[in-house]
Amino acid sequence: TEIKAGQYWRFATYPFTHLTARHLIENIIGAVLVGIIATELKTDFIYFAFIYLFSGFFAVLPIWFAIQFIALGASTAIFSGFGIISQEVKKYNIKSIAIIAVFIPFIFARTMMSYSSPDRFNLALKHDLSHLSGFVFGIGLFFLIGWLRFLITKPRRQLLRRV
Repeated sequence: TEIKAGQYWRFATYPFTHLTARHLIENIIGAVLVGIIATELKTDFIYFAFIYLFSGFFAVLPIWFAIQFIALGASTAIFSGFGIISQEVKKYNIKSIAIIAVFIPFIFARTMMSYSSPDRFNLALKHDLSHLSGFVFGIGLFFLIGWLRFLITKPRRQLLRRV
């Protein structure tokens, strides 16, 4: 409702707001975990940071426009980091589908545990859909930026032949 009233700045601030201290601590732990794993996989920092921030701001929007809910915290960005990681493991001959198969049930764990009440279930589902959106955005941007990098780093002569 605040967005409809013209408070568009809320789209840029929700990743930095948290409901409780526990929520903040959970997001800090998640961000540290994804950062450590990305560092161990030797992920390019600028590449990772761009996808992380871009997804943090925009990955929740498709879900928000479909199902209005309160978006808070950096968990969407954190799950985009896990999406990047699911593709980065290919450098070490690990199948990305194995990582994705582990993360999808993990993403929906809250929803699966909230079946006792329809209200809790709906709230958990909206929350988990935003996490899934972050995960998918991370994977999608990984491939998009990789493709753009390929185009930019090709010699101009080869690039002009394609055009």
